[in-house]
Amino acid sequence: MEVSVIIPVFNAEDYIQETIESVLNQTKKCKEIIVIDDGSIDNTVDIVKELQEKTKYLFLYSQKNSGASAARNLGVTKAKSDWLLFLDADDKCDSKLLEIYLAGLSKEFSAIYSQFQQINSEGVKLTGLNTGKTLKGGKGFLEMIKRNPIISPSGSLVRKSVFLKLKGFDESIIYAEDVDFWLRLLLSGENIKYINLPLTYIRRHSNNLTSNIGTSDTGEKTLLRKYDYHFIKESIENNVASKEKANYLLDFQIRFNRWNEAKNTAENLNNENISISELFLKALVELHFKNYCEAEELYINILKVNPKHGASLNNLGIIQAQKNNYEMAQELFETAIDYNPGYFDAKQNLMNLKEFNSEQEYKFTLRELRENLLQYK
Repeated sequence: MEVSVIIPVFNAEDYIQETIESVLNQTKKCKEIIVIDDGSIDNTVDIVKELQEKTKYLFLYSQKNSGASAARNLGVTKAKSDWLLFLDADDKCDSKLLEIYLAGLSKEFSAIYSQFQQINSEGVKLTGLNTGKTLKGGKGFLEMIKRNPIISPSGSLVRKSVFLKLKGFDESIIYAEDVDFWLRLLLSGENIKYINLPLTYIRRHSNNLTSNIGTSDTGEKTLLRKYDYHFIKESIENNVASKEKANYLLDFQIRFNRWNEAKNTAENLNNENISISELFLKALVELHFKNYCEAEELYINILKVNPKHGASLNNLGIIQAQKNNYEMAQELFETAIDYNPGYFDAKQNLMNLKEFNSEQEYKFTLRELRENLLQYK
């Protein structure tokens, strides 16, 4: 199996050499490395040209600044292999990534991605490892739009024929074009394999679009508009086992602000076998209807089972602050941050508490936290 590596680049002079060298150092060599310059105005192009002098299978193409999606799509038109490895110009991959990916190929899967490690601009690890899951067809579509496990297209391997069939990345979508592509791939009946090894290093720095929490929220809203509630509800009916349906329905009813429906779904949950996730969603419904005592009880029950449940610690802290239990609120916010370094909501709430801001300044967390938080500006 041959692989073409596609690297879109814009003003990445600080990282592009390390990124390309991580491909050159693979134990299983690729057929070609295709760099698409997206209108850089720094020294990026000169660095790539210097590397070209030593590497016959490194190719450089340029386009006017049109965005990463357009650059990746252009790169695919130049690729000569059946498989495409996408890698962002500030990231890098483990030397065995291609060897392990190619060993795991089968007809069942049209894409592969791996566990990833966040690093800073100097390459220092930021958090623990972020894990994912194998995604299959319609159920995979729901799992992804519920909580995307593929944080970046960087380090993902895709079958070229499937990429072309789906017409690549949608260049009209700015912040979630990669997630949109995966969703379309899964809806088409294709599957995505997950490798539970840390083979991709995602760099987080101030110029990285995905390091901004606002752009991530905008991207999610774009996808929820594209795949509306009725479409998602029908997908749940067709692809989710009966015991899980209420969890999925409640999650999306909340995200689409269908609160009366969410209240009915929450009331019909089986309280004997209810999961932490379902307890958390029920608490969000109680918060919306300002039933703070009921929400408080639910958060306390969650924390009895999982004392490290960050979103519950944060939300319970706000309730305590509203009751003027400021010492307890501070302890809850600080505990949430201790267990989840980089937890933006809890840090902001703690700061507001110490500055005696009004309760309107506090921010409830409406999603359970990832095991290892993404690093945002």
